[in-house]
Amino acid sequence: MPKQFEIEIEKIVQEGYGLSRDKGKIILVPYVLPGEKVKVEIKEDKKDVAFAEPLKIKEKSKYRIIPKCKYFGICGGCHFQMARYVYQLKLKEEIVKDAFSHNAKIKDLPLEPIIPSPEVYYYRTRAHFPLKRVSGKVYAGFYKRESHFLISIDECPIQKKIIIEWMKRIRDILQEERITIYDEKKHFGRLRYISIKTNKDERELLITFVTKERGFPKLIVKRVEELGELTGIVENINRTKGNVIFGEEERLLSGRNYIFEHIGDLTFRISSKSFFQVNPSILSSLLKIMEEEIKGYETLIDLYAGVGLLGLYFAKFLKKVYLVEISESSVNDALANIKINDLMNCEVIKSDAGEALNNLNAEILILDPPRKGLDKKVIEGIREKKPLKILYLSCSPPTLARDTKVLIKNNYELTRIIPFDFFPQTYHVEALAVFEKVNHSS
Repeated sequence: MPKQFEIEIEKIVQEGYGLSRDKGKIILVPYVLPGEKVKVEIKEDKKDVAFAEPLKIKEKSKYRIIPKCKYFGICGGCHFQMARYVYQLKLKEEIVKDAFSHNAKIKDLPLEPIIPSPEVYYYRTRAHFPLKRVSGKVYAGFYKRESHFLISIDECPIQKKIIIEWMKRIRDILQEERITIYDEKKHFGRLRYISIKTNKDERELLITFVTKERGFPKLIVKRVEELGELTGIVENINRTKGNVIFGEEERLLSGRNYIFEHIGDLTFRISSKSFFQVNPSILSSLLKIMEEEIKGYETLIDLYAGVGLLGLYFAKFLKKVYLVEISESSVNDALANIKINDLMNCEVIKSDAGEALNNLNAEILILDPPRKGLDKKVIEGIREKKPLKILYLSCSPPTLARDTKVLIKNNYELTRIIPFDFFPQTYHVEALAVFEKVNHSS
């Protein structure tokens, strides 16, 4: 196969790659659109597939636009900025279809139109910035696609503006104070990441400095405090090698170690390490559809509950809600959120998902697992407990399709799939799958 040649893009597949074929071999190319003719260069040639980079778009799609971000195609954070938003939505529907076609092979897929995000730019409420010092200068930004090459940035059209503003101010302080920056290869240096979290109104701001060793300089804390109003500053200590962002140990340096987010009538406390959806603008659409499926039932298990967003939101319709979560910070937030919102019918269980399911019973089961999906213990628990309805929220269509196949084998019918665009400008797509028990007495 020659290193450079021209291809035509057939479709978009998983991870946002454009797919083409050359003499039967699959070629995957980023940052292209279906129907485009592209001159490419092969970067990695494997037995069944080759990965290529686009050199020149010879014939452009009518849906191609000029990306809003000057770092697009260099920074790995976005994948679809070159496409009109209405076409991004179509591509994501196709990504979901492609996943189910390859991993579940379901005829007459009950796929509903994708729900768009009300905000397509400046929607993200959290960012983790890796750092690097080169020739005395501190850089902060994001990694290049599928690499650990740092792209230094000073703007980002998908992050809340307050996040980038504070990142730049803090970066300048770090340069002046000469703190050592962590080197992943040498496992040397103090500061690894800056993590910044805000809420949808940008009224609160939580800064977390991830360090290799305990002991963040007080002078830097004081200078960051002087930059303006913020909620808190936290030091997270991660002594491990590798690229996992957070460690287990934390200490509060200033203010408080959590922010508040308001969703509907409820208030949620979210700590520095706790997970919460990064695009709050679309949550009302998700919650409305889930509400349709939950009303009329009495008991619910939220199996990967996090800080309790889903389970607590639906508590007003139910007699009993169980929140199952393994993360200590999220468990503490969930307990606080029950008190804040005065929800007496909710119970938090700190446990592995599979183990907890063995000891609980409910009509409705909400699943929002990590990207890897359901493990064997959870599948066995579902087989044993036989909930009447399962609402499965997934950020990985291939994993959702794989687990769908397993649930169908266990006498569940897939009745709805609704994609949600939680992550505009990227290939990521969230999907809600609704399953109902085929035989309630089985």
